Amino acid sequence: MGLDSISNVSANMVYAVNAVHLGAHQLSEELIKKLKALGIDPTTVKSETEARALIAQAEKRQNTAQVQSFEPKAPTSEVDRKKLHDDIKNFGDKVGIDVKLIKTLKDIVDRFDAVVKEYTVAASAQANKNMSVGNNKNEYAIKISTGAEISEKPEILQADFKSIKERVDKIEQEKNNMFAGQDMLAMMNRMKLGI
Repeated sequence: MGLDSISNVSANMVYAVNAVHLGAHQLSEELIKKLKALGIDPTTVKSETEARALIAQAEKRQNTAQVQSFEPKAPTSEVDRKKLHDDIKNFGDKVGIDVKLIKTLKDIVDRFDAVVKEYTVAASAQANKNMSVGNNKNEYAIKISTGAEISEKPEILQADFKSIKERVDKIEQEKNNMFAGQDMLAMMNRMKLGI
């Protein structure tokens, strides 16, 4: 390879670098920043039209991916919600709480939790008392602060409460995901509009 060949190769490389460099400079600073922010090398873009098209495609993919990440994986169906409503009402009746008077699901769960804890402590005390007098039967008929008399094993009451709490938590999480998705879409729209 002669000296002329090396000079030609060097000249071609300089020309190619300058062409790429000039191509990037034909773009506005705003477009260059957007391209870089989206992970696109501005030196590979030949025109402003191409840059705008690439930005639009990248933002569309980004928006689609973000919206999909906020969608609940297994939404609670109306049948599940109706069953939960019935279970909450039945559990409230069992423990002496009128759920119609409580405004939020969280407040209902908190009240149920307090009653279950109260009953568990009272049932344990009753079992200890029965054992101390030689009665080994685990019979329960305990009146709690709500006025209800409960006569089932604490484990059953705890399991019923746990089932309700888990389903309420799932619904609350779905609601939070939906609001987060809406907030993300609003933010992306504000960014697109430059607000």
